Amino acid sequence: SALGNNALGGANQWTKVQFSTEIMDNGGVYDPSTYRFTPNEAGKYFISSFINWYASNGNVSNVGPAVYKNGSEYQVFRDTGYTSNQSAYYVGSSTYNGILDLNGTGDYIEIYWISNYSSNAPALNAHLGGSTFSGFKIIE
Repeated sequence: SALGNNALGGANQWTKVQFSTEIMDNGGVYDPSTYRFTPNEAGKYFISSFINWYASNGNVSNVGPAVYKNGSEYQVFRDTGYTSNQSAYYVGSSTYNGILDLNGTGDYIEIYWISNYSSNAPALNAHLGGSTFSGFKIIE
């Protein structure tokens, strides 16, 4: 498991989420400098990402995470709007949960995020539990 702490990029641009603080890493399969999960054993892996974001103003829409496998888009989820506007702050969350087949000899997983907005780029929100990324083997 890892926690993220970066801005989330330009409008309509996929940005790798920088989960830079490790909570637990059995086997050394997550690299907090490249933000990659690279399992060392073949099998089925449960991958989960929760992105808690905010923007100080601007119309935020089409937000969503993507799982990249080996540097290419693998699975994408999008939300068509923001969840709330409180005192000119847009806040929301984007979630991915899924099972992937990874070979353990070079496959790697990264989490990306995209949004469209009219002014200030959204950033990861450290409040309310922050943003997280995790992966673990479920089947041999």
